[in-house]
Amino acid sequence: MKSCRTRRLILLALLLVVSLTGCSPDTPDPVTGTPNVLRIGQIRSNLRPLLEAAGQIEALPYAVTWSSFESGPPAIEAENAGSVDIAYMADTPPIFAQAAGVAVHIVAMTRAPGGARNISLLVRHQSPVRTVADLRGKRIAIVPGTITQYLLVEALTDAGLSYDDVHPVSLQAPEAITALRRGDADAAVLVDPLAATAVATGVADILRTGEGLLSGSNVLVAADAALTDPRSADAIGDFLRRTQAAIEWAANNETAWAAVYARINKLSPQVARDTVHRGSTHLVPIDAAAIEAQQHQADVFLRLGLLPEKLDAARQYDDRYNHLLFGDLNHSTPTR
Repeated sequence: MKSCRTRRLILLALLLVVSLTGCSPDTPDPVTGTPNVLRIGQIRSNLRPLLEAAGQIEALPYAVTWSSFESGPPAIEAENAGSVDIAYMADTPPIFAQAAGVAVHIVAMTRAPGGARNISLLVRHQSPVRTVADLRGKRIAIVPGTITQYLLVEALTDAGLSYDDVHPVSLQAPEAITALRRGDADAAVLVDPLAATAVATGVADILRTGEGLLSGSNVLVAADAALTDPRSADAIGDFLRRTQAAIEWAANNETAWAAVYARINKLSPQVARDTVHRGSTHLVPIDAAAIEAQQHQADVFLRLGLLPEKLDAARQYDDRYNHLLFGDLNHSTPTR
């Protein structure tokens, strides 16, 4: 049985500074006296502009507040603290949330048809490293416990190397770019738009993306407290349908979305186009394939010693919205 000390250590790893933006008061519900509001978390303020650009934020039957985070772990911590109901993020943070016993579940997910091309293993510009196998003995910047570390493990395994064959260096993304520029790191794993920016500015070259290695999935994670409240659960369902429509709009209107994305993130048009194109995705059902991919990822982190025990990844999912988003599905999926 997992000790309380272990849970506290994992929660400490999840706990980061939470930055709230765009929150506004709402009129209390006349029956319950509580605000009829859905509290949404987004990574780097990109979900709200997408919904607005796609025309999906108009005439909402509930009020919305937005919270912005640098990554998924602080968004999950905000859900755990009761200040966020649902958030969109990479598929790695829910693994550590489950290990820590945090009361959240994945309620919807996206998958990129081209695979995880938005995550790249980069080497210094004009590096003599030409293949992943050439990374033996090299210093590689990653963020432990994230999708960047997972891509490195999978890329090394695919090339016949082990994690012990390289020297991982724990650096946040901006510091990783600086380390590449200075020669303090030979390689780094970055996610767009930072990967696209490093390439466009001549700092790095792409050695390998996550295509063919990772599932290319992101997830929408909801707090259990919101899922057990009927009004919040209904609002989450409506929001998921709007998000589904907005993501489809972006996939079919890459040029228009790239222009918005460039403006919001203060990026060059080329970097925005590369980021949007490589990150094009669609909502897909929660199914056995999704669970299998998540289980594999969790098992990798277990082997790295970052999890205290083997997880049952199926328990991270709540598939109640599958029918709402995709109609009748001829397969069995988990319900919590």
